[in-house]
Formats: sequence, structure tokens, C-alpha cells
Amino acid sequence: MPHPYCDFCKEFLFNDLAFIDHVNRKHLTCHLCGDAHKNIYYAEYSNLESHFSQTHHICPYEVCKARCYVAFRTEDELRTHLDIEHKMNSAASKGAIKANALLGFQTGAEDKEEKHHRDREKDRQVVKILDKEGVDFSYYFGPKYAHILENRRKKNE
Repeated sequence: MPHPYCDFCKEFLFNDLAFIDHVNRKHLTCHLCGDAHKNIYYAEYSNLESHFSQTHHICPYEVCKARCYVAFRTEDELRTHLDIEHKMNSAASKGAIKANALLGFQTGAEDKEEKHHRDREKDRQVVKILDKEGVDFSYYFGPKYAHILENRRKKNE
């Protein structure tokens, strides 16, 4: 193809840099998937919300759905959110909220070798995307524009 093509907008853009700017301004990416899936974009929020509900753990309450992006990587993180925000269990109603999932603490005695093994496995885990609504635009995010994108990110911070 002579020019990058946006599958969502059905239009060609002048070059890779114009394409990268276009998808970053007009389309959405998942903040939970991490670097392995950073170039997968969704046409609009309803597609991203579908991704959240199929691949991650989304808060079922309407007040959170209205705020958008209230989704979590793990079920423990969701349970902690429910405890804090929606007072779902008796521990929360007594004022004792267990935030271990968010803080990364473990309860009980744990062997150092077992903890090291578990941490290594956690680092290697890659999110498996279960929905088919996202489009992977990795081809256009090659190394030739990496320095330009990094400079723009630094300016925006």
C-alpha cells in the first residue's frame, strides 16, 4: 500500500506519522493490556467496553459504567474496587477493607522461592485478548518513528 489505511475511518493517510497521529487522536487503546498489545486500537468506546468485559474485569455498576474505563486486570482488583466503592462485603461494612490485591501484599507465611517463582510467572503473563473488535496497527508503529513519538510524549508530560 502506498499510504497507511485506517480500517475504522476507511481512509488513507499521507504517511506513517500522520497515521500515528490520527489513531492516537481519533481512536482508543486499552490501558490494561500493557506493552504486548499497545498498538491495538478500538474504533469507539463501545468497542473498548466490549473488550473490557470480555478480556478484563469490568465493574457491573451503572455509576462506574457512566464514568468509563472502570475495568481491572484481575478479579482481585475488581473485588477490592467493589469493597471500597460499593461496600459489597461485610468486611467493608465493618470498615476493614482488604486492599491486598491492589497493594501486592500476601497473607500468611510464604516461602521465598515460591514467591520468586510466582513473581516471575506474573511478569511473563501476557494478556490474552478475547474480543475481535480491536485492530492491530503495529506495522505503522515501527522503529523509524519511535524517537519522534517519544519526544512528543515527553513534551505532553
